[in-house]
Amino acid sequence: MASKESYQKHRVKVLAKMRRYYQEHREVIKARTRKYRLDNLEKTRAYSRIYSKQYHIKNADRRSKYSKERWQRLRRELLNDLGGEKCVKCGISDWRVLQIDHINGGGRQEALTNPKFKSLVAYGKHIRKDLSRYQVLCANCNCIKRVENNEQRKKNNES
Repeated sequence: MASKESYQKHRVKVLAKMRRYYQEHREVIKARTRKYRLDNLEKTRAYSRIYSKQYHIKNADRRSKYSKERWQRLRRELLNDLGGEKCVKCGISDWRVLQIDHINGGGRQEALTNPKFKSLVAYGKHIRKDLSRYQVLCANCNCIKRVENNEQRKKNNES
């Protein structure tokens, strides 16, 4: 018990000493850790899977909130890069109803041919390469454009 009480009493000094030791021996500690992980690959992977699952469960609300905020931020940045947060046809400026339209059509085929486009980050990088091929339309104007240009999706049972 004496050592525990002593530790609590001198906690700041002990932690400072531990940090100093780590700074002085960083490369040796990293090499030892790397070697242990390689020698015990299955054990470390199993631990990592368990820890990751626990972390995701414990922080689900925080992760969900962060993910939603990040998606909204990335989407709004992309809309602004395409000329602002308003429909080019009717001028509506509610970003929640705005969509990125391929001016010459073919957006669905583009998305299907490249599986990386499920990520907004990857799709945003692709769009930013050639902004002239895209425009911002609201959901209504985009739907009207698809009908007028005969860009409707074909159902599986129709040929």
